[in-house]
Amino acid sequence: MKKYAQAGIPYYLIVNPIEGKCLLYSLPSGAHYRASLEADFGEPVPIGAPIDATLDTTALYTY
Repeated sequence: MKKYAQAGIPYYLIVNPIEGKCLLYSLPSGAHYRASLEADFGEPVPIGAPIDATLDTTALYTY
């Protein structure tokens, strides 16, 4: 994840099908992301600028 933040990648999304959670990191600053959002499967995950979309997680399932 460090390399993504250093490269200025605006969002880093981790989807965990075992726990049924999504973790979205945002606001890269140096080698870290300053913000994070955790959502359970079934909850929307808002992704801001420059993408400006909402990830629908209702179709995701655990195993």
